[in-house]
Amino acid sequence: MKHLQMRLVVFLFVLSLVSCHELHPSGTVLQKNRDSLTVAIADSLIRNDPWIRYTYTERQGKQLFEQYCVVCHGQSGEGDGFNAYNLNPRPHSLSDSTYMKALSSETLTETISFGGKGVNKSVLMPAYQNTLSKTQISNVVVYIETFTQTKSNY
Repeated sequence: MKHLQMRLVVFLFVLSLVSCHELHPSGTVLQKNRDSLTVAIADSLIRNDPWIRYTYTERQGKQLFEQYCVVCHGQSGEGDGFNAYNLNPRPHSLSDSTYMKALSSETLTETISFGGKGVNKSVLMPAYQNTLSKTQISNVVVYIETFTQTKSNY
């Protein structure tokens, strides 16, 4: 919570600095600069602050993904985790929008629950049905789906 408050204070401080400048007689140029700076700061905060960027469910899924999946799938789901280089085949990129559009939420849930072997994928992906609850698996699926949404929005 303190992190979010600190970001908000910095944002408001920068916003007040920008808005305190006097306008030039041709104030439209300065107004455009001020507006674009405000938009850039807000966009940066949204992109970098997980409390603003993600919903509660996505944040829960992110925490679980970082605990269980990052080792192989990597921080951004590119399939480049530090253990991925020891695996054959390597994990598929979860940020590949073409590949991910072909997978439904149910397929992702089944893959996480039963592991790779359970869905005729790599036997190296473990099953998490006995480790994670159905709600936790659902949260991970919701977070994984943000990888392709993020690529198209930013």
